[in-house]
Amino acid sequence: FLVVTPDCRVSTAEIFSHEQLTRDTSPIKIAAFFEGRSRNDFQNLVRKLHPEIDNALKWLENFGEARLTGTGACAFASFTEESAARSALSQMPDEMTGFVAQG
Repeated sequence: FLVVTPDCRVSTAEIFSHEQLTRDTSPIKIAAFFEGRSRNDFQNLVRKLHPEIDNALKWLENFGEARLTGTGACAFASFTEESAARSALSQMPDEMTGFVAQG
């Protein structure tokens, strides 16, 4: 994984209590999760509230599916090879910070 750590903080309490948070999505089964059919209901809202996170997700989308960690503030993309993740890290814009991690 390549993890981008935007220079901002996300208040979990604020996100959970935000009036625009989607609260009507259907639960998924664990089998669907392992098949890659999952979502993060916080992602769209956090993108709207925190431009730094939106920018990180947009940049990561150049390399694959970009996702938010929990309520944020980190964003990540999955890579099949460590070398590809490190290559992407080397291309990271100067205003961003991040690291490569193994899941």
